[in-house]
Amino acid sequence: MPAGISTTLEKLDFVSEANRVILRALYEYMLSKDHKSEGNVINQLTLLISLDKFYDGTSINSKEQVLTFLKYQYVQKEGKWVEREHDAEGRYITSFNQYLGLLRTFFRWLFNSYCKNRPDEDWETKGRILSNVS
Repeated sequence: MPAGISTTLEKLDFVSEANRVILRALYEYMLSKDHKSEGNVINQLTLLISLDKFYDGTSINSKEQVLTFLKYQYVQKEGKWVEREHDAEGRYITSFNQYLGLLRTFFRWLFNSYCKNRPDEDWETKGRILSNVS
């Protein structure tokens, strides 16, 4: 059974201080939009808590760091990160794509809403930026 939102929020106490502030702001944003299910909020925060653990609280500043993180998974029994195995059924790529989508949403929010303080309808996305260039 997946952890509830209160359990997930308690895990934020173990995240680096700078990231804790950002993740709490993300949580408040998601609550204010009221279109994110509790499961989506939990998945988003859990993934970002894992990202913080993987890099031990250091800042993420490259695409390569995110891709490296996506190649690993935390094995609770062993208490360490291990590289994901590519399987014939394609479960690896399904998880990869799901996590990539959650991270894309987070970084889009971080850039537009948290850093630039823009309303949702004015967010820059890759498509909008490219269409404005031509």
